[in-house]
Amino acid sequence: MENGENAVSVLLGYVERIEGLEAERKELADAIKEEKRGVKASLGIDTGILNKVLKIRASDPEKLAYEEQETTRLLESLARALQGGKE
Repeated sequence: MENGENAVSVLLGYVERIEGLEAERKELADAIKEEKRGVKASLGIDTGILNKVLKIRASDPEKLAYEEQETTRLLESLARALQGGKE
């Protein structure tokens, strides 16, 4: 029965560490929300725009350039279509 008890003990250790990490993640999420509220309160910057800037800064530059190029291409195609032009 010792192996079974050992496995339960190991499992309990993992579960407790994961629970601790989850609690840390919640604390970090709360701290991030508070910082964003501070940006809005002190600088008047919309948090949606701030989130977009943060996402861009975290992105791979090559992927970001590709996404911007494709987004522009699609928007231009839509604009031409709305004006009655053809591709």
